[in-house]
Amino acid sequence: MLGVNLQQARHALDTLDQEALAAVGLGSGADAPPLPMRAVPKKPRIRDIAQKDRLRMAPAAKKVLEAASKPNRRKLQITAQQVLAQILTLQPPDSAAVLLGALGVNTSEVRRRLNAVTPDI
Repeated sequence: MLGVNLQQARHALDTLDQEALAAVGLGSGADAPPLPMRAVPKKPRIRDIAQKDRLRMAPAAKKVLEAASKPNRRKLQITAQQVLAQILTLQPPDSAAVLLGALGVNTSEVRRRLNAVTPDI
């Protein structure tokens, strides 16, 4: 849907992180190994993740998830399409918007394709 793969996204995020560290005077000597990733269930529920992991989120991330869950207040699942639709509304300096920009993602085109697939978002 976005036209980029996970490897490209991780590389762009790493580049943005290195630029941010350099901006505050920390060079490449601050390299740290990547954190191990856990498997994600097919239909994760935010409530389960938040309770199990004590997930700490930035205010913008909380806002995205809250907005994504508004159309289905009584349902316990939020779809990836609902979250993506909300992420696409973000503007820089939000880190997700900056990452999409660094990846060259045309957010209006992705939004158009997303609406074509799931018009009720």
